[in-house]
Amino acid sequence: MTDKYQFEVSADGKTWKKAAEGEFSNLRANPIEQNVNLKNVDEPVRYFRFTGTNALDGGGASAAEINVFGTPAQG
Repeated sequence: MTDKYQFEVSADGKTWKKAAEGEFSNLRANPIEQNVNLKNVDEPVRYFRFTGTNALDGGGASAAEINVFGTPAQG
């Protein structure tokens, strides 16, 4: 599991913009669903990238069941 993260968004899959970064509090003792609100998303995006920046057990970082909700772009 990863407790620290970064989310980025992109319209073309080449140019990325940071939309959130932070830490999931008390994840090991309380592994419940976590919600992250993305910021600085002021134009339609097609891609998002999740990066786990710290692993709880010191190995590789992982995540599962990521859901993304938003409003579909017009046009």
